[in-house]
Amino acid sequence: MHAYRLSIQVVEQIILYKLRVHPQRGKGVRDKKEKDMSYDISLMINTGLEEVEVVEVGNYTYNVSPMYYDSMGMGLNSFNDMKCTDAIPILKKGIESLQSNPAKYKEMNPNNGWGNYEGALEYIRNLHDKCVRNPLCKIDVH
Repeated sequence: MHAYRLSIQVVEQIILYKLRVHPQRGKGVRDKKEKDMSYDISLMINTGLEEVEVVEVGNYTYNVSPMYYDSMGMGLNSFNDMKCTDAIPILKKGIESLQSNPAKYKEMNPNNGWGNYEGALEYIRNLHDKCVRNPLCKIDVH
């Protein structure tokens, strides 16, 4: 019973911290001036009380989306609400494809200079690695 109470207290502290740092996270609320110009990905877990962000993956520009569609057959938005265990093989396929043909993907570098092959590969490698370390989480793309 004592361990259970401690777990609830820890979860409550995490929730309170996340609400102070990201008060709108998970609420679907965006600043009216904000434009969808990048992926912002977190790994979430449902504690039974509330869904809590466990790991911040970070954000990266949408300008490299053609690389993701070509290497994985889908864009990162398609990972929203996907379990990490389901995403791992898809991300692995994308990493392998990007690594196997860098010249092909470097040709897809955005003309505007926002994003590049190296950054795109690093971003999905980071997402993959965090999913491997947190397999019970689901992916939140916003």
